Amino acid sequence: MPQLWYQDAETARRVVTALGFDPAIHTVTGEEMKDPRDWIVVGQAPAPGTLLKSTMPIEFYVTRRDMPVPSPTTATAHPGRGAG
Repeated sequence: MPQLWYQDAETARRVVTALGFDPAIHTVTGEEMKDPRDWIVVGQAPAPGTLLKSTMPIEFYVTRRDMPVPSPTTATAHPGRGAG
């Protein structure tokens, strides 16, 4: 799995689609995402570096560009779910 943190949602979607996957994109705030270029990836599953298998679901967690963004070294892969 490539590292997608801080990429806009549209770029991240294109990267994963090129690998043959259809990602599920979730907004951290629950808002509707109108323009994916206005949203950035702040979490992903599976984690970067994971060997992908054809049956794996791919998920991104995104927030608006104008929102504070956590560091990937201190945040979980699932921002809305907390640790564990």
